[in-house]
Order: sequence, then structure tokens, then C-alpha cells
Amino acid sequence: MPDQSIAPVAPVRPPGAFATGAQPTRLRVTNQCTEPIWLQYAVGSGASDQGNVLGPQQIQLQSGESHDYPIPPGRLEATRFWPKTGCDAAGLNCKIGMSSPPCPATGCMPPIESKFEATFAATDCANEGYRCMTYWNASQVDGYTLPISVFPKGPGVQPPGTPGIEQCVESRCDALDLLQCPSNERIGKRTLDLRVFAPDDRSKLVGCLSPCKAHNYPPPFGLGLPENDEHGLMLCCPEGVTPEECRQVPVLSTQYVQYINKVCPNVYAYSYDDRVGLHKCPAQTQYEVVFCGGTGSGPTATLLPQSAPKPRPRPAYPTTFGP
Repeated sequence: MPDQSIAPVAPVRPPGAFATGAQPTRLRVTNQCTEPIWLQYAVGSGASDQGNVLGPQQIQLQSGESHDYPIPPGRLEATRFWPKTGCDAAGLNCKIGMSSPPCPATGCMPPIESKFEATFAATDCANEGYRCMTYWNASQVDGYTLPISVFPKGPGVQPPGTPGIEQCVESRCDALDLLQCPSNERIGKRTLDLRVFAPDDRSKLVGCLSPCKAHNYPPPFGLGLPENDEHGLMLCCPEGVTPEECRQVPVLSTQYVQYINKVCPNVYAYSYDDRVGLHKCPAQTQYEVVFCGGTGSGPTATLLPQSAPKPRPRPAYPTTFGP
């Protein structure tokens, strides 16, 4: 069971302490992990909808390096950026992060990466309506891998801790720790192990499934059960479940959501966690997304303590599942 007393003790360095030069675009991603990461992104409803409009995929960042994405001045819908770790030289065949094509022959991994998501408003927007605001979030709805922090910069940015909904404030999740991923999440009469291990070494944790993903993702990672069954309705809040109903269901009492809400107070922990995770800033605001940098800034695969009991092997399910 996760240690609920965990709290950030080594905050990430402030923006500018690691970046090289002035930020020329609306989005910079920085790697403060001790190992390389590779970046992938999607635009619209999928990675190929608008082509590689933001430049190449599989950008490699060594520790301390940054990459500036050329966000266009016009409106850019539903972008998503995530890290991959343990990859080959081409940024493929990764230990974690292969959740979107190109995927291994065995199929895509569950989309559990720590993500930055945004719909960027057009910078020449002429009114004060919602379309002139950039809506963004850091998301652990599907699970988590690396610690993540998002720092908005420039117009409209408010001090950390500003009360209210959809504020333009930093979103910190730098204390995220894979060792706190529940191995005994109690869901009704079932107990789920949410931990995800390296494909070739079950002593290394590389990710953590959310309770919903553990329920609905195909084996061997999840149970592959429908979102509209008794437990799926409680954990995933699918279509037909209102935001108000979702905030009353048992997902809020899970170890996973309680842990994310504790160490990542401005991050999505479950569907319809809008009052905590959704932020909006003026169209001209810039963002710096930092992976690692705090208490979770060690290797991208976390070695289990030697005293820990050997993980229970999962059943030998077939692995030819789709994304």
C-alpha cells in the first residue's frame, strides 16, 4: 500500500536554471531525468491526423537538454506530448512509451505515460471568449511513468496556490514515485496490481496503471473488461456517467487517486477531475514541461527493493492485442 505520508522534498529547479537561451516558441520540453528520454506527440485525434506538423517524432533528449516545439500561431487542437524511455537509437522498441504507432509486433503498450495535453488558442485571437484561451493539463488519468511539472510563463500567469477553477498556475508532479504504485488496489471483491514492469526484467518498475486502465486494457497489462460493467462504471466514468456522478463514485477512494491528488495537487488523476487538473491561460502564454527533476528524478526504470516480495507473475495471456 502506498505511503500516504510522501510529500515533495526536493523541488524541481525553476525554469531558466536549465534551459539554453530564451524560449522562442510556446512549448519547451526539458529532460531532468538521469537517463535519456525520447519525445513523441499526437495532434487532433491521432498522431497522423495532421502529419508531423510540429517537426519529427522520436526526439531524443539527453539529461539536461531541452526541445522547443514550433507551435503555429493558429489554433491547434488536442495536442498530446509524452516521454519514452529505454529506447533504441531510433527512439523505438522502448521499455515504456510505445502506446502509439509505430508499435512493436506484439501490439501497443497501454497509454500510461505522464502526459502534457493542450489545445493552443490562436495568438491573434481578437475577443475574450473561450476560444482565445489555451486549455491545458498534465494527466495521470491512464497511469504514470516519469515525474512531470508544467510551468506557464508570460501573460496571465498567476502565483502558485491561486484558488479557483481553471487558473493559469504551475502544475507540479515532481515528487511522483513509481515505488508508491499500488500493488493491492482493492476494487470491489478484486485486488489489482497496478504496477508495470520492464518487458525483460520484472525487478524494474517502468510505469503504473490507473485503476481504469487496469480494468479495461487488454491482457497482459489489464483485465480487458468493458467500461460499462459494474466496476468499469465506477472506475472509468464512460459516456453516460455525468461529471457529478463520476465525482461520487469509488474511484476517488482508490489508493491511486488519493496518492496522485496528494503529491500532484494540480494534475488530472481520473476522468472529470477538471476542478483540479484543467488550466487555462491566454493564447500568448508559453509553457515549459519538465520531466523528472525532483524526488523521482532517478533512473527511468525503478529497481524494486531487494527486500520486496517477488512480484506475482501475470497469467500467460497472448500479447497480440491492439492499441
